[in-house]
Amino acid sequence: MTDSIFGSWWYPYYNAGWHQLTLLPHHGKRPPEERFTGYSQVPHDEIDYDRRAAMEKYLGYSMNFGLVMPAEVICLDVDSPDGHTRKEDGAPALAAKERELGALPPTWTSGHGNPGSPYRHRFFRVPPDIPLHAICEGVDLIRRTHRFVVAPPSIHPSGEVYYWLRPDGSRADPGEIPSPNDFPMLPPAWIEAMRNPVTDTGPEKDRKPTSGPATAAASGPVFTPTRRSLGRTCRACATVVKKWEKNPTYGDQSCRHDGTLKAVRTLAFLDAGGHVGAVAAAKEIIAEYPRVISDRASSDEATAEARSMYRWAWEHVPEHAGILVDPCLTWRFRNSLNPDWDEVLATAETEAASDMPHRPVRPALDGRTANLARAGLDDYDAILLANIIRHGRPAPVPVSAGLREIWEHGGEMAAGRISRLHKRLEEIRQGKDLESVIG
Repeated sequence: MTDSIFGSWWYPYYNAGWHQLTLLPHHGKRPPEERFTGYSQVPHDEIDYDRRAAMEKYLGYSMNFGLVMPAEVICLDVDSPDGHTRKEDGAPALAAKERELGALPPTWTSGHGNPGSPYRHRFFRVPPDIPLHAICEGVDLIRRTHRFVVAPPSIHPSGEVYYWLRPDGSRADPGEIPSPNDFPMLPPAWIEAMRNPVTDTGPEKDRKPTSGPATAAASGPVFTPTRRSLGRTCRACATVVKKWEKNPTYGDQSCRHDGTLKAVRTLAFLDAGGHVGAVAAAKEIIAEYPRVISDRASSDEATAEARSMYRWAWEHVPEHAGILVDPCLTWRFRNSLNPDWDEVLATAETEAASDMPHRPVRPALDGRTANLARAGLDDYDAILLANIIRHGRPAPVPVSAGLREIWEHGGEMAAGRISRLHKRLEEIRQGKDLESVIG
């Protein structure tokens, strides 16, 4: 048998204070074991690791293993420009942040290959469970509930052996393992810059998947999607999806995970601002995410990760405003404007990154369109019907006298009639049956 890695090294690491370890493939980095990493992780003990060492011996070849960060430790993973699909090289990006925020203290690092390379894992202590986000593009943030670090002396797929470097840059002796307590504290300026503005009102909570229709991560966020949120995506929501598809790091995030989270959170804020089809757009991203990260996760792992982001985004969206009107439809149909979609997205992205509680401001429906909404139609249907009556758009479909009366003077409609109207208006959106009376 090849010299064991996990069997020989798990106890020295465990004894040094690394209590959450995950078995990895022979000369591989992925996938980790289920329930050893991420939000779904459960604590493991010496008996578990002894069993895994026995399994390694039985298989007859060495197994790599990974370190899951303790609650009070984070790792800055400085990536080379060819490490992932992103715009920026992690080393100069981090150096720029050090000029801005002050130099990071010398610390233990791990990596493989050239010891002089800046592309390494850098470890720091932080207040336990403080919510943080990545500091810049090209530098991934590894924390207790997100990812893990391949432990020295595991073997990289290239054949190079992972090793530790001391804070002074010298190579650690064989068997020398740093304790989590050996890492320096992340400077206050860096902690403040990395505090997650979305969840800064309290400590980060572990969100472990649970079963049941109300809380299953697979079913998305705990809220009732409306016809508006599930409808055909408006221009603003569709632009978010296109921007993410073009660059999954979403422009300025450190990795594809964080970029996807920003895109989904932006959709949640567009939904709060009245835009149509935000949930439908988020589902497009969820469906595509497994392909985007297929190099590091299985399809099931990626889908669960994307759904967790989706759920989290809507759990943290501000309270919806009471007036239901899609700004895209308002601008396009009522005012015949051609808005600057980049400006629309910039506003939503700024709101998504803000830690200031606020209520989205939506333009009010005009009087007669509001009559349709008060009668029971949602804003998506009310605006479409009003534009058919007023302008004959998107097609001059005939409208019954009774419906025109409600539009002009108000009134009530039974639930069954509202449902039938929605189905009829959906047919019109799809270009079907543009002759039968809407009634």
